[in-house]
Amino acid sequence: MSQEKNVSFIESVKNSIISRVFLIGFLILLMLIPFAMVLSLIDERESRRNIVVEEINSGWAFGQTVTGPVLKIPYRVYIQTAHIVDGKKERTIRAEIRTASFLPDLLTVSGEIHPEIRYRGIYTSIVYTADLDIRGEFEFPDFSQWRIPHEEIIWDDAVLSLGLTDMRGINKNIEIQWNNTMLIPKPGTGNETVLPRGISTKVEVDTLKKQRNRFAVRLNLRGSRTVDFIPLGRKTDVQLSAKWSSPSFRGAFLPKSREIDEKGFSARWEVLEYNREFPQQWKEYKWDIYRSAFGLELFDPVDEYRKTTRSAKYAILFLSLTFMAFFLLIELWNKKKVHLIQYLLVGFALCMFYLLLISLSEHMSFDIAYLISSISIVALTTFYTRGVSGRGPLAYFMGSVVGGLYGFLYVMLRLEDYSLLMGSLGLFIILAAVMIFTRKIDWYTFVLEKKNGKK
Repeated sequence: MSQEKNVSFIESVKNSIISRVFLIGFLILLMLIPFAMVLSLIDERESRRNIVVEEINSGWAFGQTVTGPVLKIPYRVYIQTAHIVDGKKERTIRAEIRTASFLPDLLTVSGEIHPEIRYRGIYTSIVYTADLDIRGEFEFPDFSQWRIPHEEIIWDDAVLSLGLTDMRGINKNIEIQWNNTMLIPKPGTGNETVLPRGISTKVEVDTLKKQRNRFAVRLNLRGSRTVDFIPLGRKTDVQLSAKWSSPSFRGAFLPKSREIDEKGFSARWEVLEYNREFPQQWKEYKWDIYRSAFGLELFDPVDEYRKTTRSAKYAILFLSLTFMAFFLLIELWNKKKVHLIQYLLVGFALCMFYLLLISLSEHMSFDIAYLISSISIVALTTFYTRGVSGRGPLAYFMGSVVGGLYGFLYVMLRLEDYSLLMGSLGLFIILAAVMIFTRKIDWYTFVLEKKNGKK
């Protein structure tokens, strides 16, 4: 008798729509485990890509930040100290060399960036060669605000420094024009507190005429992906162009004007002294001038790992909607129970989509990889549904539902700025359709098998 009751209880659970819904919900949560493993695999492949890109960039040059030039002039100060000798107080005076840094009154940079793609195996990295023309002028250095006597300034040791992030990126010999003199700079800035890496040269400052000092530097510079500038001028004007249709402008300042089309881009920045946090000259460096950096990144719009990760974030939504479609179409409408193992197999098929997508997109364009992966899963789902339900039209309809979900996901991936809006509208429509389809179901009494001629 007890055994009969147990069998009756099991049958009632199998035929109870509420029990089935809870079991399907449990399966959805269970399927999050393999989806988490897929996300882990995507992260692993992306990390591997980043390592290879780092290796490519290390052999070329990393992203460049051009800083300067900065004019450094040393001066003497005299420090008086007191100490006790044989019980008597004595004073001594010692000379100490310190430096003052001066920034250009006007700084203009114009240049063209020549991007190219470097390959290593299936991975790529964006590198560039930049032709930069840096010009400007310094006002005559003014020490009066610090009350430093003219005779204590060591004018003969004035140094002009230009900061570069990666010295390996220097392609050609550099010449610096200072007023009417051509100078050959040496590695090292001689002003490491402000400019950790770069080039420098001694320059002559005319203390008699006290005229403005003009400079010009031509740089042929290699780098990877990013190029930035520090607005050291009282007025800084930077103009760049490149045959690259996907620039990403970044940093503390955006371009004042820009033009972007399929052939490339051009952009212009204008930054004033008032826009930044540091002054035009100082004796003691206590500012982080690199916080004011601005520039651009040669953005790769086809990042298969980023797009695959975004699509995988909708995994639970895909599972829920696909399992719901199976339940409504086959179990409620077709009156045929689907075994939990069959739900799991469908879930694994959906999980396989992301594996196909990431593996194919590493060898071809993301769009083609997405098309092949989605068609493969839709065909597999349609074939399996026909076998489970035994009805061809129902299988084709189920395949169209899954295909529609993949099409909806692709639209959301393409319309990145409007993905939330599209997702909200799509879910609203799906929820409305489910509510209309199930509005007359009595969830308390509905069972999946007919008993005594009644539902």
